[in-house]
Parts: sequence; C-alpha cells; structure tokens
Amino acid sequence: MLGRPQLFVNGAWVEPVLKGSLDLVNPATEKVVGVVGAATAEDVAVAVTAARAAFKSWKRTSGAERARLLHAVAAGVRARKEELAALEVADCGKPLDEALWDMDDVATTFDVRRLRACWA
Repeated sequence: MLGRPQLFVNGAWVEPVLKGSLDLVNPATEKVVGVVGAATAEDVAVAVTAARAAFKSWKRTSGAERARLLHAVAAGVRARKEELAALEVADCGKPLDEALWDMDDVATTFDVRRLRACWA
C-alpha cells in the first residue's frame, strides 16, 4: 500500500487532528492502492506556521548551501527514479514511460547546475 494515514509537517509524520484518511485509487484499475491523511483547516494552519518558520531559516542559508541541498534532492530523485515512477503510475494511472520522464523533470527542477545552463 502507498502512503500512510498521516501528514508530514515540520519534518515529522503527525496524526491529522480528526485522524481522518483518504484512499488513493489507481484510476486505471479503480483499486485502492494506498491511503493518505485527511487534513483539516487546523492541520493546514499548523503546517503553514511550520513552513513560515522554515522559510525564515532558509532565508539565512547561504547560496552555496542552498545549492548543495537542492542538488542533493535532485540526486535523491535520480537515485530512486524507477521506484518513484512506479508510485506515480499506481497513483495516477499514467504510462510508465511518461512517469519516468516526469521524474527526470522533477530532478532537473532541483538541479541548480542544470538550471544555470537553461538560464544562460
């Protein structure tokens, strides 16, 4: 099964306030393939507060450190490309080839060195 009936907030998995969940349904097969936590307005408010605090820290992070962190995200996506693409197929019902291309796009989004080449 994909997912978990929790929310990822402030770097940790937490129970939704109302402990609700939503099924993930593969549109190609109409089978339940996983579950995710169902957020309420209160859950969203907590997440927004955490995101604002994280942004304050991110603003103080040097450009070099930001680039290193973003490159690490890109490398992580590339290292797990096939696994992430398979999850995308199950969640969205899209063809595997398209999901693999999507993972390349995701990695490129975070790869600062490749972005510089696009901007040049």
